[in-house]
Amino acid sequence: MNFILFLELLLTAVIVVDSEPLVQIAVLHRHGARQEPIEVGGSMSWANADLTGAGVVMSQQLGKALTMRYGSLINMSQHNVVSQSTDISRTIRTGVGLRMSLGLPDEITTVPFVSHVAPMTEDFMLAFSSNFPSSPVASSYWSQFKNNNSLASSLLGQTNVGTLARFFGAWCYDSVMECALLAEDCVQCRISNGGVEEELLEMFPLLQQLQMMNNKYLFGRNDSSPFAEAGSPGYLLASKWLSDATLAVSGNTTTTVFHYSAHDNTVVGLLSALGVLDIDSDNDLTLWVPRFTQTIIMEIRADGLVTLRQGSPQNYSYGSNFSFRAFLPVNMTCMLPSGSIVMNSSCAIQDVVRFVQQKSAPTAAAIVSGLTPTQCWLPNEYANICSIDDATSMCAAYRIRCPMTCTNQDVGSVLSVVSGECLTFLAPDFGASAVASLTSAAAAIVGGIVIGRLIFLFVAMEERTYPEEKGYMDNIDVD
Repeated sequence: MNFILFLELLLTAVIVVDSEPLVQIAVLHRHGARQEPIEVGGSMSWANADLTGAGVVMSQQLGKALTMRYGSLINMSQHNVVSQSTDISRTIRTGVGLRMSLGLPDEITTVPFVSHVAPMTEDFMLAFSSNFPSSPVASSYWSQFKNNNSLASSLLGQTNVGTLARFFGAWCYDSVMECALLAEDCVQCRISNGGVEEELLEMFPLLQQLQMMNNKYLFGRNDSSPFAEAGSPGYLLASKWLSDATLAVSGNTTTTVFHYSAHDNTVVGLLSALGVLDIDSDNDLTLWVPRFTQTIIMEIRADGLVTLRQGSPQNYSYGSNFSFRAFLPVNMTCMLPSGSIVMNSSCAIQDVVRFVQQKSAPTAAAIVSGLTPTQCWLPNEYANICSIDDATSMCAAYRIRCPMTCTNQDVGSVLSVVSGECLTFLAPDFGASAVASLTSAAAAIVGGIVIGRLIFLFVAMEERTYPEEKGYMDNIDVD
């Protein structure tokens, strides 16, 4: 072994046993159990995939588990917990349910608001699946895996394909891969909500294999073109985590918990960007195919050591209490100053930053500079700049980066990628004045919630029209 590498590894090993206090955590989880998607014209639709009672319980159990482990960092009365979600009811509701279970009841002095500052189709940080890989050219790649019916037929076998057709319709014979991915999703839902058929349950491991391949193709860090030019889909979120962690270590923030409620593809994208998952060598179904409320946590200590953990309910079956198992360490990839690569669950923050910036970031420079935050983020700006076929010239750099920062130092300030304004979502007097400050382009407010009516929130909350209903998601999985 190279002597310098040996010394670096030795230093890393010493750092891992560091006992410096925690100063911040970042938490990302998939939403709780929901209604299953449906087939519409040979494609999946999540338009009515609302959170179920099982999903409510999952969100509460996750909040309790986080409180038990990280209670010293959670002080709701001081508004040091910032929550963000995608603009979809099931992720918002899961986030609200979790927040209501954080800390002690008498600490919750304000409406537990979860910000969702961009529509799904414009949320590059948490919902990149809607525009993956944030590039006009990549649209031609979206449907390639789902059209690989020969692969699905070969893995499943003729008997299983017939079973899928019996349960989900004759269209499965012509669209085997699409049907199999739908079935995998539906089986997950039925396991937690009740009513799963034995034949589908027996087929579930094979369906998960196909879903893993799909997730690798769409959301895994890929060094080949054009995906390397775009960067890892989870790059922006990983960068946000590391930026916030750096501020925490330097003492320049009072926020101790950053909480994100999103989707399975968000979890996969983040794990890929951090080097936990590798499309060529890793086949861990528990990470490549996240289940409901599966959670990733980054712990940040005062001396700059970061540790990555993951957790999930102990039992996903209908009728269980969905209590969480321990948040176990998971290895990420760290790049030492020499450029050497190590896998460890704990690393110096600069070593994680070094890997993410050199291996997960876009390989092409930004094609346009000086745009406003709104112009940088909205997909129609890409349409005005790049044609779908312009892959080899300036549009190889289709992942434009804009600063996710606010000059406003108030706790809870978040940059709206819709309006370009800094919005404070956790003001102590959250009410009409705060609501009025939001632009019409910003996401809907979840309000008027009291702890005693949690179930009512999830069951009777007025539905709105989400992007899935408008046909934006025809070629991509947005669970």
